Amino acid sequence: MKEIITPAIVLDLELLKKNIKLMADFGKKNRVGIRPHFKTHKCVEIARLQLKAGAAGITAQTIDEAEALVNGGIKNVLLANQLIEHSKIERILRLSDKSAGVILCVDSEQNLRQLDKLSGESGIRLKLLVEVDIGMNRAGRRPGDDTLHFVKKVISCKNIEFKGLQGYEGHAVLIPGREERIKAASSAIELLVGTKKLLLENNIKCEIVTGGGTGTYDLTGRNSQITDIQPGSYVFMDAKYGPIIKEFIPALCVQATIFASRGKGEYTADAGRKALTTENGMPLLLDLAGSIENLNEEHTRLKLTQGSLLPGDRIRILPSHCCTTVNLYDNVYVSDAGQVIEIWKIHRQRAV
Repeated sequence: MKEIITPAIVLDLELLKKNIKLMADFGKKNRVGIRPHFKTHKCVEIARLQLKAGAAGITAQTIDEAEALVNGGIKNVLLANQLIEHSKIERILRLSDKSAGVILCVDSEQNLRQLDKLSGESGIRLKLLVEVDIGMNRAGRRPGDDTLHFVKKVISCKNIEFKGLQGYEGHAVLIPGREERIKAASSAIELLVGTKKLLLENNIKCEIVTGGGTGTYDLTGRNSQITDIQPGSYVFMDAKYGPIIKEFIPALCVQATIFASRGKGEYTADAGRKALTTENGMPLLLDLAGSIENLNEEHTRLKLTQGSLLPGDRIRILPSHCCTTVNLYDNVYVSDAGQVIEIWKIHRQRAV
C-alpha cells in the first residue's frame, strides 16, 4: 500500500464487516435494536453497512453528524444530545422536515420551551427523548420522580412528540474487570428501567428506552426493558477497548513511515500527536515487537525489542482511542486483501 501518503488511517474491510455482523447477530439473538454511534467512524458508507446488517438506526452526537447522515440518505437518526443554540435548533428542524425518523434529546425546561416554540413556528412536530442521568453526571434528569414530572411537561407541549428515554452508563464501559463492570452497568441501567416502569405506572408509554456502549453492549443489551443500544467503537476497536471486549477485532490502524534510525532498536516515524490521540494512553505497535516511547507533534519515537527497520519502511499503529483519532483525518483508506480499493470521506468535527 505504498500509494498511501502517511500518516493515514487504513481500514480492513473484511474485519470491519465481521465486527458489524457480530454486533448485528447479538441484536437479533437478544431482540434488541442496534443503533450504532456515528461519532466513532463519522463515515456514511460505514453507517450504510451497519443499516444493511439490520441496525435500527444511527446515533449522532452533533448536529453536523446528523446532517451528514440525513444528507447521505440515512433517515432514522437519533441525535443523542441537547441543542440549545437557536441556529442549531433551526437545523434539526430542517432535518426533521426532510426525515420523519430524526429524534433529539432534552433535559431542561428552558430548552423544552425553546424547542416547543420553534417547532410551532416551523410547523414541524419535533420528536424527543428525555435524557436520564444514570451515573455520568454530565447531563440528564434525575431518575424516578424528577424525570416523571419533566416527562409530563414534555407531553403537555403542543408541538412536541415524546418518544421515550435515554440513559448512558459511560462510567462503566471501560472498567477492566468484568464482574465490576457488570455491577456498575447493572446498577446504572436499573435506574433507567425503574424510571420507565414509573412512567408506565402513570400511563405514559415509552416507545424507546436506549443506552449502552461497546463496553456494556452484552450487559445492557440483554435487559428486556431496553429497546436499543448505542455501541460505537466495536466497528474499529482500539488499544483501550481491546483487553476489555475481546470478541471484536481491531479493523483500523494508523499507517506511518519510518524516516530515522537512531540505533539500539530506536526509530522515528512520521505520525505524532496530530495523527494519534493519547487521552486513553499510548497507541500500540502492530506486527512488531516493541513499543511507542513518545509522541511529539509530528514524530513517533519507538523502540523495538527484536527485528529491525529501515527508513522508508511502513508500520501499523493501533490507536488507543479510535473515535478521537479518526476525527483527525479527512478520509479513510479502505483495504481488502492488502490492497486499497476505496477512499471514504470522514465527516470530522471542526471547531468553528
